[in-house]
Amino acid sequence: LVVLPHEAEGIQRDIQNADFVLLCPEQASLIPCESVDLAINTSAFQEMNYSLIDCYFRLVKRCLRKDGLFYCLNERIFTRHRDDGPIEFEKYPWDPGFDDIFHEEFAFGRLSGSYERMHRLQVKC
Repeated sequence: LVVLPHEAEGIQRDIQNADFVLLCPEQASLIPCESVDLAINTSAFQEMNYSLIDCYFRLVKRCLRKDGLFYCLNERIFTRHRDDGPIEFEKYPWDPGFDDIFHEEFAFGRLSGSYERMHRLQVKC
C-alpha cells in the first residue's frame, strides 16, 4: 500500500499498514511516534538552513523505532546558498542517542565528478 499526501488525511489507520507513506512537511504530525524503521535524506539537508535541518532531525528521532536506521547523504560543504553561509555535513545536529554503522566520504561522488559528499548510516539506540 502506498499512501500519497492527498490521501493521508482521514486514513490514519491505513498509514500504520502502508508500505510507503509520502507526506508534505506540514503533515509530519500524522506520523506516529516510534513507527518508522528507516528514514532517508539524500541531498536535501544541504539546501536547508541549520534551523530547518534541526526540525527534521527531531522528526527522525521522534518517529524512528528503537533499532531503526537513519541514512543521510549530502554534500560535505554546501556553499551555493544565496543568503545563508555554508552548510556543513559535520555540523548537522547528530544525536548521541544514535550509533554509527558507518560515517564516511561517499566515494561514488568522486567517481562521478560531483561535489564532495558524505554519507552516514546510524541506528537509533
